[in-house]
Amino acid sequence: MSAKHPAHYARSRPTAQGCLPIADALNLKRNGVRVKVGGVVTHRQRPATSKGVIFINLEDETGRLNVVVTPETWNRHGNVARRNPGLTIHGVLEHRDSITNLIAKSFTPYQPTDYEPETSGKG
Repeated sequence: MSAKHPAHYARSRPTAQGCLPIADALNLKRNGVRVKVGGVVTHRQRPATSKGVIFINLEDETGRLNVVVTPETWNRHGNVARRNPGLTIHGVLEHRDSITNLIAKSFTPYQPTDYEPETSGKG
């Protein structure tokens, strides 16, 4: 039996709230498309050479997405992004040279609270 990503067990609520699975956002391969995704933050980076830009990696059960946060967006929403292990991010896809990033516009806490246990079919 293979282990499943924790987000797998709560997929219906983010989907009902309009969140695309990360793999679906990546598969769009289009520049300028507005999307909403949700998942677990695996890390945040603020390199000294980035002129204040923050980089976040967001993960759900379908994949990982690089998120670029401008200083302006961080100033408005950084408190939410800093304090929550999971985020729902509204943003615009940037697709160049076969690489897709999400340019964040806003954050809310990711709260996939509807736990959906799997049934094995065994009595």
